[in-house]
Amino acid sequence: MGFLLGLNVILWFGGFLIPVPAFILSCRESIKRGDTSLAKVWRRRISEISLVLLGLGLALWVYAVLRDSWGNYSYDALTATIGRWGSVGLVVLCAFAESPVRRYLLLGAFGLLFFFGVSLGEIAI
Repeated sequence: MGFLLGLNVILWFGGFLIPVPAFILSCRESIKRGDTSLAKVWRRRISEISLVLLGLGLALWVYAVLRDSWGNYSYDALTATIGRWGSVGLVVLCAFAESPVRRYLLLGAFGLLFFFGVSLGEIAI
């Protein structure tokens, strides 16, 4: 029981602490990567699409954090459901991104999944 409670606490904090720094780091890696032609074109496009979707997920995350802090946000809300399923799809999409950006995109997608799956509502501590 103690292990599950500890895991719940880690995932709860991860949902609040991971998404923003992961988005910033993935933007930095994407800019630093520049126009090098080492990656395949389709991986580059998936990286760009994943970065845009992570930004949109971050906007939804900000909305959910604000609504949750006001105390009137439900785990069953439509935006929470979109956030959960969207972050699952984003994890799958980010798995195919180019190598240097992939780790931060995956970290951000998992952070969104932790937030929308664990940090909201009565499922959290």
